[in-house]
Amino acid sequence: MSPTHKTVLITGCSTGIGASLVRTFASHINPKTTVYATARNLSSLKQFADLPNVHCFALDVTSTVSVQACVEAVEKHILSTSKEHGNENGSGGLDYVINNAGMGYDMPVLDIDIEEAKKVYETNVWGVLRVVQGVSGMLVKAHGTVVVVGTAFAWMSWPFKAVYSTSKASTTLLAETLRLELAPLGVNVLTIATTGIASNFLGKLADSKLPPTSLYREIETQFRSSAVMSGTELMATDKYTAQVVEDVLGGKKGIVWRGASAFAARLAVAGWLPQWVVVSTPFFFICFLFLGYGTFGGLLLGKG
Repeated sequence: MSPTHKTVLITGCSTGIGASLVRTFASHINPKTTVYATARNLSSLKQFADLPNVHCFALDVTSTVSVQACVEAVEKHILSTSKEHGNENGSGGLDYVINNAGMGYDMPVLDIDIEEAKKVYETNVWGVLRVVQGVSGMLVKAHGTVVVVGTAFAWMSWPFKAVYSTSKASTTLLAETLRLELAPLGVNVLTIATTGIASNFLGKLADSKLPPTSLYREIETQFRSSAVMSGTELMATDKYTAQVVEDVLGGKKGIVWRGASAFAARLAVAGWLPQWVVVSTPFFFICFLFLGYGTFGGLLLGKG
Protein backbone atom coordinates (compact mmCIF):
# COMPACT_ATOMS: atom_id res chain seq x y z
CA MET A 1 0.00 0.00 0.00
CA SER A 2 0.96 3.65 -0.32
CA PRO A 3 2.49 5.68 2.55
CA THR A 4 -0.81 7.52 2.91
CA HIS A 5 -3.05 4.46 2.94
CA LYS A 6 -2.65 1.31 5.03
CA THR A 7 -4.46 -2.01 5.30
CA VAL A 8 -5.07 -3.78 8.60
CA LEU A 9 -6.70 -7.12 9.44
CA ILE A 10 -7.95 -7.52 13.01
CA THR A 11 -9.14 -10.75 14.66
CA GLY A 12 -11.76 -10.98 17.41
CA CYS A 13 -13.67 -7.81 16.55
CA SER A 14 -17.15 -8.59 17.88
CA THR A 15 -16.71 -6.79 21.22
CA GLY A 16 -14.21 -5.22 23.60
CA ILE A 17 -10.69 -4.37 22.50
CA GLY A 18 -11.21 -5.76 18.99
CA ALA A 19 -14.28 -3.65 18.29
CA SER A 20 -12.56 -0.57 19.66
CA LEU A 21 -9.48 -1.21 17.52
CA VAL A 22 -11.67 -1.36 14.42
CA ARG A 23 -13.21 2.05 15.11
CA THR A 24 -9.91 3.64 16.13
CA PHE A 25 -8.10 2.44 13.00
CA ALA A 26 -11.07 3.35 10.80
CA SER A 27 -11.13 6.93 12.09
CA HIS A 28 -7.42 7.50 11.51
CA ILE A 29 -6.72 10.18 8.92
CA ASN A 30 -2.95 10.18 8.34
CA PRO A 31 -2.47 7.54 7.16
CA LYS A 32 -5.95 6.52 6.10
CA THR A 33 -6.76 2.86 6.61
CA THR A 34 -8.80 0.07 5.15
CA VAL A 35 -9.82 -2.20 8.01
CA TYR A 36 -10.66 -5.88 7.66
CA ALA A 37 -12.70 -6.72 10.75
CA THR A 38 -13.17 -10.41 11.53
CA ALA A 39 -15.04 -12.57 14.02
CA ARG A 40 -16.43 -16.09 14.22
CA ASN A 41 -19.99 -14.78 13.96
CA LEU A 42 -20.28 -12.44 10.99
CA SER A 43 -23.55 -10.97 12.27
CA SER A 44 -21.70 -9.56 15.30
CA LEU A 45 -19.88 -7.20 12.93
CA LYS A 46 -23.02 -5.39 11.73
CA GLN A 47 -22.09 -2.65 14.21
CA PHE A 48 -19.53 -1.41 11.66
CA ALA A 49 -22.04 -0.95 8.83
CA ASP A 50 -21.71 2.84 9.16
CA LEU A 51 -17.97 2.75 8.44
CA PRO A 52 -17.27 2.72 4.67
CA ASN A 53 -13.60 1.77 5.09
CA VAL A 54 -14.37 -1.30 7.22
CA HIS A 55 -14.95 -4.65 5.50
CA CYS A 56 -16.17 -7.60 7.51
CA PHE A 57 -15.29 -11.27 7.15
CA ALA A 58 -16.03 -14.44 9.09
CA LEU A 59 -12.94 -15.90 10.75
CA ASP A 60 -12.55 -18.67 13.30
CA VAL A 61 -8.89 -18.71 14.31
CA THR A 62 -9.20 -22.31 15.54
CA SER A 63 -10.03 -23.51 12.01
CA THR A 64 -7.39 -23.75 9.28
CA VAL A 65 -10.13 -23.86 6.63
CA SER A 66 -11.71 -20.68 7.99
CA VAL A 67 -8.36 -18.89 8.12
CA GLN A 68 -7.54 -19.85 4.53
CA ALA A 69 -10.94 -18.71 3.26
CA CYS A 70 -10.67 -15.37 5.06
CA VAL A 71 -7.12 -14.74 3.85
CA GLU A 72 -8.11 -15.44 0.24
CA ALA A 73 -11.09 -13.09 0.48
CA VAL A 74 -9.03 -10.28 2.04
CA GLU A 75 -6.23 -10.65 -0.52
CA LYS A 76 -8.74 -10.54 -3.33
CA HIS A 77 -10.23 -7.32 -1.97
CA ILE A 78 -6.80 -5.72 -1.50
CA LEU A 79 -5.84 -6.57 -5.07
CA SER A 80 -9.10 -5.16 -6.43
CA THR A 81 -8.67 -1.83 -4.61
CA SER A 82 -4.90 -1.35 -4.79
CA LYS A 83 -4.87 1.19 -7.61
CA GLU A 84 -7.49 3.45 -6.07
CA HIS A 85 -5.38 3.56 -2.91
CA GLY A 86 -2.23 4.62 -4.72
CA ASN A 87 -0.55 1.25 -5.27
CA GLU A 88 -0.17 0.99 -9.03
CA ASN A 89 1.54 -2.40 -9.06
CA GLY A 90 -1.33 -4.07 -7.20
CA SER A 91 0.93 -6.25 -5.05
CA GLY A 92 -1.83 -7.42 -2.71
CA GLY A 93 0.21 -6.65 0.39
CA LEU A 94 -1.17 -6.38 3.93
CA ASP A 95 0.38 -3.72 6.18
CA TYR A 96 -0.77 -4.97 9.59
CA VAL A 97 -2.35 -8.04 11.15
CA ILE A 98 -3.62 -7.53 14.71
CA ASN A 99 -3.94 -10.82 16.59
CA ASN A 100 -6.55 -9.84 19.15
CA ALA A 101 -8.84 -12.89 19.34
CA GLY A 102 -8.37 -14.57 22.70
CA MET A 103 -9.98 -16.76 25.32
CA GLY A 104 -9.78 -16.58 29.12
CA TYR A 105 -10.05 -19.31 31.72
CA ASP A 106 -9.68 -18.88 35.48
CA MET A 107 -9.31 -22.01 37.62
CA PRO A 108 -7.03 -23.34 40.37
CA VAL A 109 -4.40 -25.65 38.90
CA LEU A 110 -5.80 -28.62 40.83
CA ASP A 111 -9.22 -28.05 39.24
CA ILE A 112 -8.21 -27.36 35.64
CA ASP A 113 -10.33 -29.13 33.04
CA ILE A 114 -7.67 -30.16 30.53
CA GLU A 115 -10.14 -30.15 27.63
CA GLU A 116 -11.09 -26.55 28.45
CA ALA A 117 -7.41 -25.66 28.76
CA LYS A 118 -6.80 -27.09 25.29
CA LYS A 119 -9.48 -24.75 23.90
CA VAL A 120 -7.65 -21.77 25.40
CA TYR A 121 -4.38 -22.82 23.78
CA GLU A 122 -6.14 -23.53 20.49
CA THR A 123 -7.29 -19.92 20.39
CA ASN A 124 -4.50 -18.02 22.14
CA VAL A 125 -1.49 -19.88 20.73
CA TRP A 126 -2.30 -21.94 17.66
CA GLY A 127 -4.89 -19.40 16.51
CA VAL A 128 -2.21 -16.72 16.32
CA LEU A 129 0.12 -19.08 14.47
CA ARG A 130 -2.57 -20.04 11.93
CA VAL A 131 -3.38 -16.42 11.14
CA VAL A 132 0.26 -15.32 10.87
CA GLN A 133 1.10 -18.24 8.60
CA GLY A 134 -1.97 -17.49 6.50
CA VAL A 135 -1.19 -13.80 5.90
CA SER A 136 2.61 -14.15 5.81
CA GLY A 137 2.79 -13.79 2.02
CA MET A 138 0.83 -10.54 2.08
CA LEU A 139 2.89 -9.21 4.99
CA VAL A 140 6.17 -9.87 3.18
CA LYS A 141 4.89 -8.09 0.06
CA ALA A 142 4.05 -4.99 2.10
CA HIS A 143 6.97 -5.22 4.55
CA GLY A 144 4.20 -5.23 7.11
CA THR A 145 3.84 -5.78 10.85
CA VAL A 146 2.53 -8.61 13.00
CA VAL A 147 0.86 -7.34 16.18
CA VAL A 148 0.02 -9.61 19.10
CA VAL A 149 -2.29 -8.37 21.86
CA GLY A 150 -0.61 -9.92 24.87
CA THR A 151 -0.93 -9.57 28.63
CA ALA A 152 1.22 -8.74 31.65
CA PHE A 153 0.11 -12.10 33.07
CA ALA A 154 2.53 -13.72 30.62
CA TRP A 155 5.26 -12.63 33.04
CA MET A 156 3.43 -13.30 36.33
CA SER A 157 2.63 -16.38 38.42
CA TRP A 158 -0.83 -15.39 39.63
CA PRO A 159 -3.36 -17.59 41.47
CA PHE A 160 -6.08 -19.18 39.30
CA LYS A 161 -4.72 -17.82 35.98
CA ALA A 162 -2.25 -20.58 35.13
CA VAL A 163 -3.91 -21.65 31.87
CA TYR A 164 -4.45 -18.13 30.55
CA SER A 165 -1.04 -16.90 31.68
CA THR A 166 0.91 -19.82 30.25
CA SER A 167 -0.96 -19.63 26.93
CA LYS A 168 -0.11 -15.94 26.65
CA ALA A 169 3.48 -16.57 27.72
CA SER A 170 3.73 -19.09 24.90
CA THR A 171 2.32 -16.56 22.45
CA THR A 172 4.75 -13.90 23.63
CA LEU A 173 7.73 -16.21 23.08
CA LEU A 174 6.28 -17.18 19.70
CA ALA A 175 6.00 -13.50 18.76
CA GLU A 176 9.52 -12.68 19.92
CA THR A 177 10.91 -15.60 17.92
CA LEU A 178 8.92 -14.43 14.90
CA ARG A 179 10.43 -10.97 15.34
CA LEU A 180 13.90 -12.42 14.83
CA GLU A 181 12.91 -14.72 11.97
CA LEU A 182 10.85 -12.15 10.04
CA ALA A 183 13.29 -9.26 10.36
CA PRO A 184 15.38 -10.39 7.35
CA LEU A 185 12.17 -10.44 5.32
CA GLY A 186 11.36 -6.85 6.23
CA VAL A 187 8.45 -7.72 8.54
CA ASN A 188 8.18 -6.24 12.05
CA VAL A 189 6.60 -7.89 15.09
CA LEU A 190 5.05 -5.97 17.99
CA THR A 191 3.66 -7.47 21.20
CA ILE A 192 1.39 -5.34 23.40
CA ALA A 193 1.87 -6.32 27.05
CA THR A 194 -1.59 -5.36 28.30
CA THR A 195 -2.40 -4.55 31.91
CA GLY A 196 -5.85 -3.70 33.33
CA ILE A 197 -8.42 -2.79 30.66
CA ALA A 198 -12.12 -2.16 31.26
CA SER A 199 -13.36 -4.42 28.46
CA ASN A 200 -16.02 -7.10 28.45
CA PHE A 201 -13.29 -9.76 28.27
CA LEU A 202 -13.33 -9.72 32.07
CA GLY A 203 -17.12 -9.81 32.11
CA LYS A 204 -17.03 -13.14 30.30
CA LEU A 205 -15.20 -14.58 33.32
CA ALA A 206 -17.84 -13.43 35.81
CA ASP A 207 -19.61 -16.80 35.67
CA SER A 208 -16.48 -18.79 36.51
CA LYS A 209 -17.39 -21.59 38.91
CA LEU A 210 -15.33 -23.97 40.98
CA PRO A 211 -16.12 -27.70 40.71
CA PRO A 212 -17.98 -29.24 43.70
CA THR A 213 -14.85 -31.14 44.74
CA SER A 214 -12.56 -28.09 44.74
CA LEU A 215 -10.42 -27.47 47.80
CA TYR A 216 -11.08 -23.77 47.25
CA ARG A 217 -14.87 -23.84 47.60
CA GLU A 218 -14.74 -21.75 50.78
CA ILE A 219 -13.49 -18.76 48.81
CA GLU A 220 -15.61 -19.14 45.67
CA THR A 221 -17.02 -15.61 46.00
CA GLN A 222 -13.52 -14.17 46.20
CA PHE A 223 -12.43 -16.44 43.36
CA ARG A 224 -15.10 -14.94 41.11
CA SER A 225 -14.10 -11.42 42.16
CA SER A 226 -10.48 -12.13 41.29
CA ALA A 227 -11.51 -13.49 37.88
CA VAL A 228 -12.95 -10.10 36.91
CA MET A 229 -10.16 -8.19 38.69
CA SER A 230 -12.65 -6.57 41.06
CA GLY A 231 -11.19 -3.51 42.77
CA THR A 232 -8.32 -3.23 40.29
CA GLU A 233 -7.52 -0.01 38.44
CA LEU A 234 -8.65 -0.36 34.82
CA MET A 235 -8.03 1.81 31.77
CA ALA A 236 -10.90 2.71 29.44
CA THR A 237 -10.81 0.55 26.32
CA ASP A 238 -10.88 3.46 23.86
CA LYS A 239 -7.93 5.13 25.59
CA TYR A 240 -5.98 1.87 25.43
CA THR A 241 -6.72 1.25 21.75
CA ALA A 242 -5.80 4.85 20.86
CA GLN A 243 -2.35 4.20 22.35
CA VAL A 244 -2.02 0.86 20.58
CA VAL A 245 -2.98 2.26 17.18
CA GLU A 246 -0.36 5.00 17.53
CA ASP A 247 2.21 2.35 18.49
CA VAL A 248 1.34 0.27 15.43
CA LEU A 249 1.22 3.10 12.90
CA GLY A 250 4.32 4.63 14.49
CA GLY A 251 6.35 1.54 13.61
CA LYS A 252 7.11 0.27 17.10
CA LYS A 253 8.36 -3.30 17.47
CA GLY A 254 9.39 -5.68 20.22
CA ILE A 255 7.36 -5.43 23.44
CA VAL A 256 5.38 -2.34 24.45
CA TRP A 257 3.44 -2.05 27.72
CA ARG A 258 -0.02 -0.48 27.68
CA GLY A 259 -2.94 -0.26 30.12
CA ALA A 260 -3.56 0.82 33.70
CA SER A 261 -0.40 0.83 35.87
CA ALA A 262 1.62 -0.44 32.90
CA PHE A 263 4.79 1.26 34.11
CA ALA A 264 4.57 -0.33 37.57
CA ALA A 265 3.90 -3.76 36.06
CA ARG A 266 6.90 -3.37 33.79
CA LEU A 267 9.08 -2.48 36.77
CA ALA A 268 7.93 -5.59 38.58
CA VAL A 269 8.61 -8.09 35.81
CA ALA A 270 11.88 -6.41 34.80
CA GLY A 271 13.35 -7.07 38.22
CA TRP A 272 13.53 -3.40 39.18
CA LEU A 273 11.46 -4.12 42.28
CA PRO A 274 12.79 -6.31 45.11
CA GLN A 275 12.30 -10.00 44.31
CA TRP A 276 10.42 -10.64 47.54
CA VAL A 277 7.75 -8.12 46.50
CA VAL A 278 7.17 -9.82 43.14
CA VAL A 279 7.21 -13.34 44.59
CA SER A 280 5.17 -12.55 47.69
CA THR A 281 2.37 -10.54 46.13
CA PRO A 282 0.45 -13.60 44.86
CA PHE A 283 1.06 -15.28 48.24
CA PHE A 284 -0.40 -12.33 50.12
CA PHE A 285 -3.28 -12.22 47.65
CA ILE A 286 -4.29 -15.83 48.13
CA CYS A 287 -3.90 -15.59 51.92
CA PHE A 288 -6.22 -12.58 51.82
CA LEU A 289 -8.77 -14.62 49.86
CA PHE A 290 -8.69 -17.46 52.36
CA LEU A 291 -8.56 -15.47 55.60
CA GLY A 292 -10.13 -12.14 54.78
CA TYR A 293 -8.67 -8.73 55.51
CA GLY A 294 -9.26 -8.74 59.26
CA THR A 295 -7.74 -12.14 60.02
CA PHE A 296 -4.83 -11.86 57.60
CA GLY A 297 -4.10 -8.30 58.67
CA GLY A 298 -4.04 -9.42 62.28
CA LEU A 299 -1.55 -12.17 61.48
CA LEU A 300 0.70 -9.69 59.66
CA LEU A 301 0.63 -7.40 62.67
CA GLY A 302 1.22 -10.20 65.15
CA LYS A 303 -2.31 -10.02 66.56
CA GLY A 304 -3.52 -13.41 65.33
